[in-house]
Amino acid sequence: MEAKKRPRSAREGQIDYSDAPKLDQHFFATALTVEPGMLLTALGSGKKRQMTLRIDEDVVDFFKSQGKGYQRLMNFALRAYMLRQQSGRFAEDKPLKRRKRA
Repeated sequence: MEAKKRPRSAREGQIDYSDAPKLDQHFFATALTVEPGMLLTALGSGKKRQMTLRIDEDVVDFFKSQGKGYQRLMNFALRAYMLRQQSGRFAEDKPLKRRKRA
């Protein structure tokens, strides 16, 4: 078995940042502060409840295409939405209205 080569450290001038997103005012205005404990919970260490949930096929297909751990990714996406709504910093982000069943 061949030993893995360690990556060489790049000097500041050798790094191409052209594809990095700009960290402008909008980025910081919409960023969420995440505490270490909150991050652990968001990554799946919290208590789980098994339930039946109806999700659009294309959404399920997308998450399944991400590979192993897709349910954890779905949980993380839902948690990110929850934290954003709870932060109260996004007045323009109104909760989705429920449709009344016929």
